[in-house]
Amino acid sequence: PPPPPPPPNPSDEGNNEKNQPGEGGGRGEEEKGEGDVEVEGGGSFQPIVAVIGATGGVGSACVRQLKKITASSDGLTPKYRVRAVVRDKFGSKVQRISKYLTPMDAIVEADVTKPSTLRPALQGADYVIVAVGAGSGGGEGGGGEGDGGEGG
Repeated sequence: PPPPPPPPNPSDEGNNEKNQPGEGGGRGEEEKGEGDVEVEGGGSFQPIVAVIGATGGVGSACVRQLKKITASSDGLTPKYRVRAVVRDKFGSKVQRISKYLTPMDAIVEADVTKPSTLRPALQGADYVIVAVGAGSGGGEGGGGEGDGGEGG
């Protein structure tokens, strides 16, 4: 008799059912490859990616790259909607990112040092990228990590 099949890999458990077209389950992104996720009514779903620290060097690069990724259905529509989370949405650094954003995107204010501001800024986001650096202490309110003191 042939040897018994190997035991299932725990990391693969349930994946076969979830990824079968028309079977339901999962978010369906695996079925579509790099394309959109289809929703009822024939439209497509653009996940919201919140980028905390969007006006910094790394954060603005994230925003730029996210807007370059397109949906495979037409090759033109951005795959993601961006929610740029910044301390001051009227600050001069917002210009770094505003040229990449569309009307479907948003710039919202929040401050990581004030947790009560984060919940509304992140509500409804599908993904969060945290691109907050220690900085050099040039932010509003003076003191903070990275401005002088030990090791700074």
